[in-house]
Amino acid sequence: MASISDIYCTKVYSQLRPIHAVWPPATVLKLGDYGRRVGARFERLGSLSDLSIAVPPCLGNQGSKHIAFSEGASVAIGVNASVADVGATATLDVGFGSEYSIFFNAAGCSTQSIASKNELGQSLLTNFSFKRDWVVVTDIVRVANFTVAVSQEKGATLSLQGDGATKLDLKDANVRLHFKSQSKVGYFEVSENRLTPLIGLCGIRTRWIGADSLQLFSYGWDDTLDPPHSEAELFFTQV
Repeated sequence: MASISDIYCTKVYSQLRPIHAVWPPATVLKLGDYGRRVGARFERLGSLSDLSIAVPPCLGNQGSKHIAFSEGASVAIGVNASVADVGATATLDVGFGSEYSIFFNAAGCSTQSIASKNELGQSLLTNFSFKRDWVVVTDIVRVANFTVAVSQEKGATLSLQGDGATKLDLKDANVRLHFKSQSKVGYFEVSENRLTPLIGLCGIRTRWIGADSLQLFSYGWDDTLDPPHSEAELFFTQV
């Protein structure tokens, strides 16, 4: 049976490809970190600096974007009012229609990327300390306001409450949400701590060029793959 972490990472990747989810979302990753892909989940092994491999300069994107999707989840925004509407606040109620449904909302997203991925790729292609099945973090998405939930069972619910406002705009990076209650939710995260829950990965791949066809293999060098009358070409690309 698949774990919540694998289900979450697979669903995020299927919706936002080629962007990958970080697990757990509060994990701190940096450009130039390397590791393996286990299914759709990234498993960090270290930093390229540990291998004496230089990381090219980085580019930062100061723009604020909104990334959101839901799969099998319904969202209702309302108002939790006390007597005479004193202290009324906005509420967010998420209902999940099946096992492993997901609600994902990231507001105030900005991206930091390695400026020259080609330069990095050329360096890695000639460095035998970097294994062919490893991948590198080449893009990081920082999020000002992050809410995610994955249901454990059909009929799961999650209730959140706004911070002193009667209107709730999920695209607003300044909106503050607080946990109220949940039922049958396998995993949830509500954070305003500028997490980096999304990353872009690049890796070395093998392309076989034959007389009649071109085949791409999803992972790196494999000595057992040697089609007749073909040439192997290694290249660095987004995965």
